Amino acid sequence: MAKKLTAEGQIKELAARLAAETEAKLRLAAEVVNLQNRHLAQVTELGKRALAAVLTDLLPVFDHLLLAIKHQPSAKSADPALQKFLDGISQIDKQLEQKLVGLGLQRIKTAGEPFNHDHHEAISYESSDSVPAETVIDEVESGWLLDEQVLKPAKVRVSSGQ
Repeated sequence: MAKKLTAEGQIKELAARLAAETEAKLRLAAEVVNLQNRHLAQVTELGKRALAAVLTDLLPVFDHLLLAIKHQPSAKSADPALQKFLDGISQIDKQLEQKLVGLGLQRIKTAGEPFNHDHHEAISYESSDSVPAETVIDEVESGWLLDEQVLKPAKVRVSSGQ
């Protein structure tokens, strides 16, 4: 047989139930916030991966553009139309690099830097009296980082010392 509670007992029982329900709702609210934070982190990570994939696909095109500019005639062309074309290509290069840098892409430092196996790919080792061993002598192809992650290592020539 159920005991009849006094008014004070009923108040205590109701207060305990209210406290338990309040605690359960607070836990549920915290779980929702944690779920939202995890979802935001996953969406952010997915966005970074997608950006890295797109940039990785575009980098060879950019490298070829840089190579074309590097091999353009050094003297001003006698043909004004050709000179305008070459100047336009140089402007496209500058604008494209600004946009890529704006997306978080960074060029890996090379010439004069210590050789770093994580950032550089040595295509040759050359003796040098003036450059210390394991120092990058020259960049053959640019390397790129995105948020400190190597998308493409720089291809470099490295000093082997004397």
